[in-house]
Amino acid sequence: MKLPTSTQSFGDALRFVDSQSIITNDFVLVSGDMVCNVKIDEMVKAHKARRKLDHEVIMTVLVKEAAVGHRTRPKGETAIFTLDAESKQLLHYEGVPAVPKVSNATISRTLLKEAELDIRYDLIDCGIDVCSVDVPIIFSDNFHENDLRRDFVTDVLTSEILGKKIYCHFADDGYAARVRDPMTYAAVSRDILGRWCFPLVPDDNHPGGHQYEHLPGNRYLAKDKVVLSR
Repeated sequence: MKLPTSTQSFGDALRFVDSQSIITNDFVLVSGDMVCNVKIDEMVKAHKARRKLDHEVIMTVLVKEAAVGHRTRPKGETAIFTLDAESKQLLHYEGVPAVPKVSNATISRTLLKEAELDIRYDLIDCGIDVCSVDVPIIFSDNFHENDLRRDFVTDVLTSEILGKKIYCHFADDGYAARVRDPMTYAAVSRDILGRWCFPLVPDDNHPGGHQYEHLPGNRYLAKDKVVLSR
């Protein structure tokens, strides 16, 4: 599908997709800057199970634990996730910009009265979401929503009218990171060379068809035949 030239944001793209009426069931939404070898079948199963019990569940977000100083965490905008400690329902989402520095989180008193909350600043947003058909519809009904996290997720969690629910799924195994800036590009590149992302490694699954041989010390040698002219 080719997007129109007038597309300027994620929201515009999803509104166009909704206008084509091609999404008729739950779907997996993947960010283009994501590098991941996590198996998401359990995440999809968990999302479908929740949907059977509660049709107000419209999204499941894949997250992975990572220390604040971890090399694959972007230095730009990160986020605070406030979850129900037991069910992992996302109750509050707050983006944390790099500039200006923010030292406090804004969480409503109503949420603080909940039985048990899990407030996390050690999570990487993997950029993989299992969504219901309601997601593009909500984007179409709200033209001010352009960013998936800052606009859509925040509006869903704060709207008493929509009444929709979002959950988080924790990736316990595998590798997941997003290339958001030059520092994360360098970190992810080193992890690929270090084979943390297997089978996403230079000697396998190369999109350009080039072939490399993996040597000790995580060195890679091109297998392409070189023909010298006489």
